[in-house]
Order: sequence, then structure tokens, then C-alpha cells
Amino acid sequence: MPRALADSAAILVDSEFVRQEVLTTFGIDPARVHTAHLGVSTAFRPRSDAETRPTLDALGLVHGEYVLAVGTIEPRKNIRHVLEAYAALPDATRKRHPLVIAGAKGWRAGDLEKALRALVERGLIRFLGHVPDDDLPMLYAGAAAFVFASMYEGFGLPPVEAMASGVPVLVADRASLPEVTGDAALKLDPERPDETALTLASMLEDPAVHDDFERRGLTRAAGFTWDACAQAALRVYRSVDRVA
Repeated sequence: MPRALADSAAILVDSEFVRQEVLTTFGIDPARVHTAHLGVSTAFRPRSDAETRPTLDALGLVHGEYVLAVGTIEPRKNIRHVLEAYAALPDATRKRHPLVIAGAKGWRAGDLEKALRALVERGLIRFLGHVPDDDLPMLYAGAAAFVFASMYEGFGLPPVEAMASGVPVLVADRASLPEVTGDAALKLDPERPDETALTLASMLEDPAVHDDFERRGLTRAAGFTWDACAQAALRVYRSVDRVA
């Protein structure tokens, strides 16, 4: 990596957080490191109950009545935190809002996957595993809230996809996530599930909080487009071409 960076005319990263990591770790001239935020697909947008029903019916879910977590099943994604926070919710809240976890198997997933399967067997959560690309926008749009407790992200597309779908978002206050979500998502300490439970409960039970962060999320997500990403990357290529 150091040799590749040294030989590069420019370095393109997808968040200011990663840019600062590159500068700190490798001591590179800041003028050579550029940020181009990623975009969110237009498939992720608010959808009506009628639009989501075919997908949700097949999964046994009801529009607007479940908490969603999306991410690869691996330690970095901190799914255990979500499970612990959800378990701390009042029984009535959990009855109204089942927890749905979607994600393919990643590294060191064995123990966590066993724990998820055990919770599924007890009827406490829904674990969907990998969800096909065509179904994922419907799964997002039908959620009552989205939780993302990841300990480390270079950008973090799932929270932006959820915001673009009109779903209020709760994300970890770590790495790139505060940069990407700004004031459009509630923040959680990924080491304090008790606090996460309280925040999630307010999002689910208080319509004012729910609607406020739904609006904020839609506004924030509208700024992350693939056209803007491409234009930012193109400017870097052109600057390198002029220097060459």
C-alpha cells in the first residue's frame, strides 16, 4: 500500500474521514488526496404500502411495523449491540415492532450466526440472511426505523439508503458515519446498548421524533448522487491530466 500510494498521481477516497486516515497513516501531501462521496441508487425512495406489499408479504412482514438492521454478519458491524438494545426495549414495543436483520455471512460470522438462529427459533427476531437486490429497496421502505451500530465504516451506504427510503435512522457515532449522516440521523454509542434502546424507543413511539428524522433523512440523502460522485472523480482525473 505505501508503494502504491507513493506512485499515485492522486488518491481518491469516499469520505473525509478516510482522507484524514490516509494523511495521518502515510504522511502524504494533502493536495494529493481527494474525497468523492458515494451516491445512493434511485431505487431507494419512499414507497407506499401497496408498493412494498408483494415483497413484505412473502417475508411475513407488515409495512411500517418493523425495525431494520442491514449489514454483513461480521464483528465490525456490531450486530450484537443491536440485539442487546432491542432486548432492552419494553415488551409492548417489541411486540409492535419486530427486529429484522438482513445481511450475508462475512468473516468470523459463525458464533453470531448461531446466536441469530437461536433467537429466530425463539421467535424473538427475524433473520433474512442475504436479500436480493430487487427486494432490498422494498425492505428498507417498509421499515419503521433503521439501526446501524457499525464500529467502522469508510462511508456507510446502508444508512443513506434508509434515509433515501424515507426511514428515520439511528447510527453509531463512529468513523465516517457522523460525516455522512450529519444532523439527519440520531446517534448511538456502539458500546452503550442501554442508551440505544432509549433512543430507539423514542423514534418508534414519538411521532414527532419519527417524522422529524424522516424529513431530515430525505433531505440529506438527496445530496448523495452517483452523478455528483462521478463529477468529483472527473475533476480529480482532469487535475492529474493537467499536471501531466
